[in-house]
Amino acid sequence: MKTAIALALIGFVASTATAELARHELRVPGSVQRVIATDIDGRGGPELLVFSVSGDLDPQRHASVFAFDGGVDGAARSSWILDREAGVFDLGEDPVEGPSLWYCTANAVRRYRLRDALKRAPVAEAWLGSPSLLGGLSEEWVVSYDFVDDWHGTGRQTPAVFQPGRLVLPSSDLSKPPLVLPLRTEIDTTGPPASYEMLDQLPLLLTHRLPSLRRTDIDGDGRGDLVAALGDRLAIYPGEVDGTYSTASQRNLRFPSGADPRDETRRQFIQLADVTGDGRADAVLATLTGGFGNLIHEVAVFRSEGQGFAAKAANTLTKPGAAGLVTLADLDVNGRQEIVTVTVEIGVTALLSYLLTSRVPVDYDVYRVDADGKIDGTPTLEWTRRVELQSTGATDAGVVTLAGDFDADGIRDVVSAIDDEEIEVRRVVRQGDRLELGEVIDEFAGPGRGQALAPDLNGDGRSDLVIYAPRAKEGVVTLFLSSGGTVMRKPPP
Repeated sequence: MKTAIALALIGFVASTATAELARHELRVPGSVQRVIATDIDGRGGPELLVFSVSGDLDPQRHASVFAFDGGVDGAARSSWILDREAGVFDLGEDPVEGPSLWYCTANAVRRYRLRDALKRAPVAEAWLGSPSLLGGLSEEWVVSYDFVDDWHGTGRQTPAVFQPGRLVLPSSDLSKPPLVLPLRTEIDTTGPPASYEMLDQLPLLLTHRLPSLRRTDIDGDGRGDLVAALGDRLAIYPGEVDGTYSTASQRNLRFPSGADPRDETRRQFIQLADVTGDGRADAVLATLTGGFGNLIHEVAVFRSEGQGFAAKAANTLTKPGAAGLVTLADLDVNGRQEIVTVTVEIGVTALLSYLLTSRVPVDYDVYRVDADGKIDGTPTLEWTRRVELQSTGATDAGVVTLAGDFDADGIRDVVSAIDDEEIEVRRVVRQGDRLELGEVIDEFAGPGRGQALAPDLNGDGRSDLVIYAPRAKEGVVTLFLSSGGTVMRKPPP
């Protein structure tokens, strides 16, 4: 049997309530590529926006909207074929106009307004014309980069446009000229991302290298700065009084590490989050060094200080293994992010076990960071799962998600697939300064490979589970609704 894992954000206290999940299937044309839970109609609860691809010789990309305010219906409320010229997509929110599905073509930024998408398919409309956008045609690039955000601090989310060597940042007022910022990029559009759900956390598997962007107050002057991270480097564009940014980066940082300088951007990744508890974003650098037989994953924290970051990390966490993933999440719900490492270590024993069983051990470890940026040497939570790997053919990886409170006790639970057809929900409890896995509170039949998310779709205060497999041919989204499928209707608009 094949095994997959799903993680969840974790809280403090345990409860005796049980999870009750009823299975449903949502069907779309072709194969499912991405699912997003978002409040489309502005009535306070999420709907599902499902992207799919149909056809081999002449592929078409579809968007379908599912809602749950009147019961579970396997058919979409609306569905439409996406613009053939589109290269990349992203969702953005406007407090007045509602959500939009933004996308780039070869020479423009366009969008679908989604506010009425539960009633009718939206029509594409032009938003900004600009030559030589990073676009390209790919039936598998459905939602492939987070380029829409509130870049100007106005509450309105607008797109940023990447071009080779620069960033075009339009004003929310299109009558004003856009900012054009010089920006290091490494672009190779020869193939699709390996994982849509974990795109910003799996840079080593991507075939294009674009900076991750974030608006945050780096220098403590009360204004948002634009921070672009690529590999082990940060470029900081200070925020101006009028809500724009300096047109040239005033600080360009390169954090020290053990990486080979010839490939430091392709084997490193920076995440910005408050891991020290001072209210400001720190830089967490993950570095992969060595070859297949001696790979080492290093993690270091460069705490925020002064008008930037510390020049040296307090310590470095090293994890040997053949593969590794580093992500951040507030697992113990104390307002500070912890470091979560997922590591596959291949030694003689593990290799023999793999040859006999096709399974390898995957270690999950959660580390806290102190106020000085030092990573604790001992994980606060750790567990191991044995995962089956397929040596031939394309297949979906194990389910990975970092959210879900399925028993409504205020604590987020761990969801993991015991095999390809069975999933368990397990509590996490706090024991002193540590977190520990609690008892299994539910087991149910369900797919164990693919992507997953855990929104509360029916408004009953419990998480629901959504699983889909981008590499599968069948256009099915498997939905597990809590409370036996009972749906709490939204209030009228």
